[in-house]
Amino acid sequence: MDIVALDQLLTVGGFLAVLFVALFVIKTNKGKLKTKLTQDRRMAIGEVTALGPDARAMLLRIDEQEFLVVTAKRQAPVITPLASQKSGTKTGQETGRATDTPALDANTLARIAA
Repeated sequence: MDIVALDQLLTVGGFLAVLFVALFVIKTNKGKLKTKLTQDRRMAIGEVTALGPDARAMLLRIDEQEFLVVTAKRQAPVITPLASQKSGTKTGQETGRATDTPALDANTLARIAA
């Protein structure tokens, strides 16, 4: 009395081979697949950093505009537009002066994203 039959071993081996081939194909075409899956998105989170136990800073990109969003528990998020590097404008650090971009509230950002 066999515990595992030969046809069961072949079935599992074939399934694993198909999975490894799919993994190889996905890894080799990762860039192309990522652009195809994300080309219709208008809003994306670039990076998230913890500032403390209950505060986070996020880089948010909406229609080729970047925003810095700082959130904390029990407080309204602070949203600051950032100068776009692609448009050729210089940020406040590059020009040697502080930027005078006003902070936006969550409602304003929602209107921009809509």
